[in-house]
Formats: sequence, C-alpha cells, structure tokens
Amino acid sequence: LGRRQLDESIHFCSTEDGCYLTEEGRRIFVAAFDQDLQQTISHPTLGRSVSYRKLIQLECYQLIKHLKGESEYQALNRWW
Repeated sequence: LGRRQLDESIHFCSTEDGCYLTEEGRRIFVAAFDQDLQQTISHPTLGRSVSYRKLIQLECYQLIKHLKGESEYQALNRWW
C-alpha cells in the first residue's frame, strides 16, 4: 500500500457491508505481499539469512510449543 500500487477508484469497491478489493486489486496485493515475504534478513540467533516467511513460521512454532506447555513464549523483538 505504501508503494501506491493500488488505486482507490480502480482496485476497491464499496458496498453497504464495507470496502473490498476487486479481483485485480487482490492480485496486485497478494503479489506484492508474496514478494515482501521472500525478502531475507540476517538472523542474529540462527547465524544465517532467513526470509520474512520463515520468521513467521518460526514464531508459529514457538507459539505451538507455548500452547503445549513445552516452553514460555517470547515474542520476536525486531532487530533490523
């Protein structure tokens, strides 16, 4: 959204229930979001580059362990 790839008059439709993305708007949004998830950053604990997609996956694993009572959950602190 910050890249101004979506235009309000073209990619959104308003109804009495709210405002929705059109099919073309969804396609643009999903493609940009997927591109962002593929970006990598250097993880200080793992000592290697990981994608944002992998960071989300690692957080989910920590939440699962927390819910099972195996470990205490500590939220990811942004270091970048």
